[in-house]
Amino acid sequence: MPAQAYGATIRVHPRQSIQAAVDRAAPGTTIVLDEGTYRQSVLIRKGHLAIRGEGDGTVLMPPAKLPKNVCTTDFLGGKGAAFCVFAKQLDATQNVVTRVFDTKISDLQVRGFDGMGIVAYGGSGFVVHDVTAIHDGDYGIARFNTLGGAVYDNVVRNNDEAGIYVGDTAMANAIVRDNDATGNQLGLFVRHSRYVKVFDNRSWAIARAC
Repeated sequence: MPAQAYGATIRVHPRQSIQAAVDRAAPGTTIVLDEGTYRQSVLIRKGHLAIRGEGDGTVLMPPAKLPKNVCTTDFLGGKGAAFCVFAKQLDATQNVVTRVFDTKISDLQVRGFDGMGIVAYGGSGFVVHDVTAIHDGDYGIARFNTLGGAVYDNVVRNNDEAGIYVGDTAMANAIVRDNDATGNQLGLFVRHSRYVKVFDNRSWAIARAC
């Protein structure tokens, strides 16, 4: 199908491919995911996209077979994620050359991935809000070497490592606020990062039934 115009909206149904919508989306596109279960793992390497579900009724779970790409093979070691935002270009020593700008993911649920629920590496202006991340093998929501943006109004529950992670960014300039973290190994984890504002979050150690 042809690429979409700036500011377009693409609707995706549970039997359709989110990756295909991302691949054909122009900058400024909003991709709306209808309610239902999507057994998919999505790679995002283009900027200025918004992906929005219909609340907890929009659920991403691992596919029977993960796609082979930079996130599933190198970065996550075959574990996969529901959404992986990855730098457009790295140099020979794996430093970020070209970032992915202004990715927004909201109003959906991710659960059961061996790797992470939602992750960014080499992003800028990365925003995740109103997402529920449950029972992921590593982090529920994570950002590495990513500048700006915010993680807010999310529920992260029973993830094997941190519910929310901000790491490896000297000038992160990130906001982490109003999140609920329950039953994770660590609720909120900020490491090797500066200029991170963390406030009005709630964290409990006791796991809840899912």
